[in-house]
Amino acid sequence: MKAPLSLLALLTAVSTPPGSTAASDQSLDQLLNDDFPVVLSATRLKQPKSETPAAVTVIDQQTIEQLGARSIAEVLRLVPGLYVGYERGHSPEMGYHALASENSRHLQVLVDGRSIYQPALARILWEDLPLSIEKISRIEVIRGPNTAMYGANSYLAVINIITFHPEDQLGGQASITEGNHGISDASIKYASQLGDFAYDVTLSRHQDDGFETSSTGGERYDAHDGVFIASDLIWHHSDNDYLRIQLGASDNERQLDDIDPGELTDFHPQTTKNSFIHLTYNNHIDSQNELKLQASSSHTKLSENWVTCMPALFLSTELYDLFSLSPEYTDGVFLPNLPAPPPDSNDADINAQAMLAYQRLFQNGADTVCGTANQNMTERRIDTEAQWIARVSPNTRIVTGLNYRHDEAESESYFNGLSEKDIWRLFSNIELKPAEKWRVNLGAMYENDSMIGNTLTPRLAVNWLFNSTQSFRFIFSRANRSPDLFEQDSQRSYTLRDIQNLSGQPVSINGAGFNALYYQHSDSPGELNYEDIRTWEAGWYYHSFDQSIELDIRLFHETLYNLLEGKTMVQQFDLENSGQVSMKGVEAQFSWHIAPNTRLSLGNSYVDRYNSSNPFYNRSGAKSSWSINGFHQFDNQIKWSNSFYYYDDYFAVDFKRFDSSVAYTFDFNAVLLTTRLTYQHRFDDNHLLDLRSVYTNPDKIYATVSLNW
Repeated sequence: MKAPLSLLALLTAVSTPPGSTAASDQSLDQLLNDDFPVVLSATRLKQPKSETPAAVTVIDQQTIEQLGARSIAEVLRLVPGLYVGYERGHSPEMGYHALASENSRHLQVLVDGRSIYQPALARILWEDLPLSIEKISRIEVIRGPNTAMYGANSYLAVINIITFHPEDQLGGQASITEGNHGISDASIKYASQLGDFAYDVTLSRHQDDGFETSSTGGERYDAHDGVFIASDLIWHHSDNDYLRIQLGASDNERQLDDIDPGELTDFHPQTTKNSFIHLTYNNHIDSQNELKLQASSSHTKLSENWVTCMPALFLSTELYDLFSLSPEYTDGVFLPNLPAPPPDSNDADINAQAMLAYQRLFQNGADTVCGTANQNMTERRIDTEAQWIARVSPNTRIVTGLNYRHDEAESESYFNGLSEKDIWRLFSNIELKPAEKWRVNLGAMYENDSMIGNTLTPRLAVNWLFNSTQSFRFIFSRANRSPDLFEQDSQRSYTLRDIQNLSGQPVSINGAGFNALYYQHSDSPGELNYEDIRTWEAGWYYHSFDQSIELDIRLFHETLYNLLEGKTMVQQFDLENSGQVSMKGVEAQFSWHIAPNTRLSLGNSYVDRYNSSNPFYNRSGAKSSWSINGFHQFDNQIKWSNSFYYYDDYFAVDFKRFDSSVAYTFDFNAVLLTTRLTYQHRFDDNHLLDLRSVYTNPDKIYATVSLNW
């Protein structure tokens, strides 16, 4: 039997970088089975959906299981207005309303309160998370900005992944998944409880071959193979006081193609080693006050090396210095004109350096040489937070806290060394009940970023409880996103090592060893500011008396400005806060429990983008999207789900997919054996976000066998 768990313990998983909590004595099971739907993430307080100052999508464990999804990204297709695609088979690209990208840098993603976006490139390493999908209790998605509670990067939406505590899943679990497209997954987990102490340990492997071909018929190389180990330990000092320690490590290898036209092979491997430790201490001081302390540390090491070939001239100090004087003249005039003498640039210094580079061409500069390039990088983060929640009167609750975070990244190719920054945050939210049918939430965060400066992001929300089944909300918020270390402090360059000629003989290009700098290089202009968003929202929430029907409709108007625009390439780095786009639209989510074992859910969004400074903003999100999901459990333990997903005009193509998953469980008293078959079919034959991303076989089929004891 599951041990009861206090809500205070549950809320370890509801915090922001890295903490949040709410005062209550309910257990996880009680919370998830409340007669009235509740939300944990919008204000860091437990609130009924009718009183929440945000539109929230909640995906529970039962839904995740019945979908048969292999990854978190696929589960998130249920969220209205959130788009999921792939540039490579192993790299989900997500966006909410717009700005979908490989790095998902405009979304805040939390796992048990720990922010998982990386400090250097603000990317989400979805496939590198030391987290099994079976460990997830629920996912809450705040559809809209929430910088007031979760800081910069909570720009368009916040995804809060809440996991089970060890005592919620006692015993053993093991599963194997096999399918076409190279799908091969396996995991094993064991959880035990000894008095007030509980723990679990998980070991998992995840593998697939990615896409098969490009839209032009070329073969793709984007396979992925990863393993991780994770552990979760918790000690309850009392029903409401606990210490939780979570730690994990992953080792993943993925194939990358089309990186460098001079590369000798079709692809090269990229290895990512990721580790973290996360500590949480919760103290329920009394019935009115609660204190939470959290600290986490993460370390990511990315190794990426490949052999590339080029003319020796490209590694000469003469051409490097010419590029430093004028990139435009070097790439646009000098090199295209070779082997003819350099044209006049109307600049004496450029002309003199161009002649030196030209002379170098005839000093073995035309010989082809090869060397090893790299994009290696190490990222580290330390995150600490203290938070206090108090009920100061029967009609007033307040949550306030202080957060400190240190981010750093080290890379020869991206930073020419070390880049780091410190962030201090002070946040607070006041929940007021001025009258029986009115709720007011006023929240704000003050943030100081050592690279960028100060910012204040407020949110004001008013909820009108029209009657016992309906409520209306009106929200204004301002949020922002801080430029990451790469955008603000990049020094891009490539050093080729172990340079050889085509005969394999070592070559010293510049007379000082067998290493040399590639001639192209660039620096971030720096002094970038926050990206900003202003959002106005009106919403209607309805639930039937018997809780069988739930409907949420959101009308929104969002103005995005000071967006970063420009190039971030090794030959040109010219980011500036010059972008803008406005968006307005409507989205809805509907859930209907037709019968005790049958339910239907619908999600829809329509987004109109205008006043765009860049055409990318218009195509970086679907015009409209749908998700339709049906779930049914037969009396004989057969569970069946069917889903249809549709994106209209998403990166200039339509996406249509049907999913079906059926599971049967055999009950052998102390052991449960579950077999599951999942089928996915693409109705369109379009590429997905990237012209290189195409399946020749529109069907994906995989089978899972799992044991629980």
